[in-house]
Amino acid sequence: MNWPLLSVIILSYNRRDELAECLESVFAQDYSPLEIVVLDNGSEDSSVEMIKTRFPEVKLVALDENIGACGGRNRALEETSGRFVIQLDNDATIVPAEAFTRMIERFLAEDDLGIIFTRIEDPRTGRPYRPGYSTAFVDDEFYTWRFHGCAAMIRREAIERAGYYLPEEFFRAAEENDLAVRVLDAGYNILYSPAAVALHKLSPKARDRGEIIYLTVRNNLAVAWKFYPLGRVVLLTLWRVPHFLVTRLAAGDVQAVGRVFGILGGIRGALGRRKPISRKTLALIDALTLEPALDLGAMRRMREEPPRVSFAGLAARRIKRMFR
Repeated sequence: MNWPLLSVIILSYNRRDELAECLESVFAQDYSPLEIVVLDNGSEDSSVEMIKTRFPEVKLVALDENIGACGGRNRALEETSGRFVIQLDNDATIVPAEAFTRMIERFLAEDDLGIIFTRIEDPRTGRPYRPGYSTAFVDDEFYTWRFHGCAAMIRREAIERAGYYLPEEFFRAAEENDLAVRVLDAGYNILYSPAAVALHKLSPKARDRGEIIYLTVRNNLAVAWKFYPLGRVVLLTLWRVPHFLVTRLAAGDVQAVGRVFGILGGIRGALGRRKPISRKTLALIDALTLEPALDLGAMRRMREEPPRVSFAGLAARRIKRMFR
């Protein structure tokens, strides 16, 4: 069989040793043909020199500054030509050796499959990340409305039709949700597959949790204002912004007061970019928010005739998720 070219893109920023492990796991895959692109976002830890010395087969794009996840992925995509593209975080290793092959086989079997994202585990504990639902779903594949960008394979046709990442809107946080909505609206499905596993190391550096929460709230509200009905997003905003402020102040995050203005600024920007999705896609996302589709037949039936979901049921689900 003549397998299609698979492009691997990895963004790198000051994680030299983890990047080396990531690349080793890519070269350990049994899939061929491969092209591998590393985009370095201005690292200062000899990552560039390490790649040149240890992995001369890799195409290296070394930047002088950090242009963020969206800008970096777009720039890396420009250097590739594969029919399928897998994006990997530089602190993740991919297993087993058959992971790429298994994912490509699914794409070739399903013309309407746009994105596959993998199971993600903490390599120290073996504990899996929740893939958008309860831990009861981590061991089984399912179709859903969003994906985790740590290790995700994308059909190039799908991202070309839906549009690439949007660095002018997102430096980090929620960019995958924005792309997922557009991919679904373009007619493609998103699959969670535990047959491939990304062992994802947490950053050893301290992170500003308040900033991460702020960006997540800000950007997800911007996504909602861009795509969803105005009545719904007004109610969502009237609840979500006060909740953010109260919970962050209770945690001692005094910067939350100023960050509220950043959230409102994000909404203002999204209003100028409004492009509501179809009612059918909205109904599909609502249904998949409550429960995933457990097989392809169920997913295609949901696309054809999405089950009705009450606003009260959807709101209860979102509130439950926030307090878990």
